[in-house]
Amino acid sequence: MLEVKKQYPADKIEILSINVIDKEGQTKAEVDKYGMNYTVLIGRGEQLTSKYKINKLPHLFILDQKGIIQSSQRFLKAEEIKRVIDRILKAEK
Repeated sequence: MLEVKKQYPADKIEILSINVIDKEGQTKAEVDKYGMNYTVLIGRGEQLTSKYKINKLPHLFILDQKGIIQSSQRFLKAEEIKRVIDRILKAEK
């Protein structure tokens, strides 16, 4: 993920995920283990998952420079993330 994030301007795209299952300590351990260099939010409750239409985990969000969610789906592999980001940036031009 680090390599993907480095390829794009930080002011254009934000990548984050929401962990709705694990405890805070467990989430931090996973972030460290997998080198997640993007924001991982910890949230609980059915209201959160229904509001953001989270039905599969792990879940990844990609936001544009205005903070609008442009992609909300099950965690993606690096190449899939790059395709989504390229599509978002192309649409902004």
